Formats: sequence, C-alpha cells, structure tokens
Amino acid sequence: MSESINIEYKKQKPPLSVVRIVGEILISLALGIVSMLLVFFTGFWITGSNELGDFLFLILFVAGSPLLFGIGCVAGVYLVGSIGKQTGSFSVSLIGGFAVGFVVLIPSLSLFNIGKVTDNSVPLLLFWLIPSIAATLCFNLTRRYKEPPST
Repeated sequence: MSESINIEYKKQKPPLSVVRIVGEILISLALGIVSMLLVFFTGFWITGSNELGDFLFLILFVAGSPLLFGIGCVAGVYLVGSIGKQTGSFSVSLIGGFAVGFVVLIPSLSLFNIGKVTDNSVPLLLFWLIPSIAATLCFNLTRRYKEPPST
C-alpha cells in the first residue's frame, strides 16, 4: 500500500509560483553575468597585455562567454527551482537554454550586419533574457516533487 502512495505522489506536479519563476529568471541572469565577468577577468589575467595576448583574450572571451553564460543561467534556475520539496531536470534546462540562446543570438547578429537595428539594446536584451526564460520554462516543464512525505 505504501508503494502506491509513493507512485501517486511522484506523479503529482507541484503548483506554479510566480515568485519562484521571477526568482529563477533574476538569479539566472545574475549568475550568467557573474560567469561572463569571470571569463573576462580570468582571460585578461591569463593572456597578458601584448598583441598576442590581446588576440588570445578575444578568442577566449568570444568562445567562453556564451558557454559560461548558459551554464550560469541554468545553474541559477536550478538553484532557485530546487528550493523546498520541488526539483526539475538540470539537463533539459541546459539543452533548452543553449538551444534557444543560439537561436536568438544568430538572428540578432544578422540584424547588426544588415544595419536594420540602430539601437543595440533590443538584440542585447534578447540575448540576456531569452536563455534565462527558456531555461526556466524547461525546468518548470520537468518539475516534480523530490521525495514522498514520510508516513
């Protein structure tokens, strides 16, 4: 009889909370930005200040920033989303955050090249917000209770 209660408990989805979702997005952005700053300062420290170092720094920053921004975003969503009795899938959130992040990044870069966007804030805002929102959405689609209540 105890097994059937545990199975039914695991099938239930926790209710959504607007405060939790907003917290996931905000902490996600904060950790993403901190991870990019970490890449910036680490790359600047490692490469030095000569011409070759500047070129290596640019390569490191361009290659490492989106990767660590995505990981920081998903880590923020997972940390806030796993508070209490709920949890979700880290891997699904990671895939969703990266996939949507690259889907948004490519058109925003092409808008710069075409010259249709004179105000840089619109694509940059999309670049910062969309991966966080996508990771939050993917996490909340896989939300479940951590463990059944003890009887």
